[in-house]
Amino acid sequence: MCRFATNVPKSRFSPQAVSITGLGTFHIQKWRSFENGEVLTFQRPLFLLSATVAEIRELRHASVPVPGEIKKVSVSYKKIHSDVPYSEEVVQNCMQETLNFFYFILRNREDTDFILKDVGTLAMRGTEVTMAFCEDFLLSLNKSTYAVEKLLTCYLEWV
Repeated sequence: MCRFATNVPKSRFSPQAVSITGLGTFHIQKWRSFENGEVLTFQRPLFLLSATVAEIRELRHASVPVPGEIKKVSVSYKKIHSDVPYSEEVVQNCMQETLNFFYFILRNREDTDFILKDVGTLAMRGTEVTMAFCEDFLLSLNKSTYAVEKLLTCYLEWV
């Protein structure tokens, strides 16, 4: 099991995708549902697995581009550094070592969970890959328990 702190966008007004080099990219997508004659709009997080991870695990990799209106940014080591008592360089090295260990596990064909603090868990079981988002994270995007329940029941695997 690997743990990682990130700066995945949690704001409804933040049209950006956050890339964790060598792991994948998160972005928030508007999702619409039709119920009782009404159109309901939700914010749905998506995680796109990197080609590197797919290649290591010999998975089919669907290259789904992040929509053009969404700005793509890399994980901010500076922002993470401001939350911990370590230098930016130490934070960056730690994150790279964590990814290297994750790749080692993948190359050995071991099942693993990659936990992204306050976001969710990327689970790899054989050739099955799932991303389970935390309820609190989904709630921070939608401010509605109904929306979160809807997202949890309709989309359990978003990789």
